[in-house]
Amino acid sequence: MFDFIIRLRARPLAYRRKVALWSAVGLTALIALIWGISLSMRFDDVVTPPTATTPEAPGPFETFMGQVQSGFSSIKDSFDKK
Repeated sequence: MFDFIIRLRARPLAYRRKVALWSAVGLTALIALIWGISLSMRFDDVVTPPTATTPEAPGPFETFMGQVQSGFSSIKDSFDKK
């Protein structure tokens, strides 16, 4: 590693800056990867309590279809009685 630094000092400034940039990007990516893995391991043990399910009110389409069905059944009943 020490030899690499000595050879790097002999290179032009633009090359040294490029090496510094990519070294910083690589180190940041490594830290982010380790952090992401540790977060996923930390939250794997978290158990969420079950939520109470409340019956939802029927939507407008369901209400409309219920009315249509009741209308057809009343028409059918009126024909069956005759």
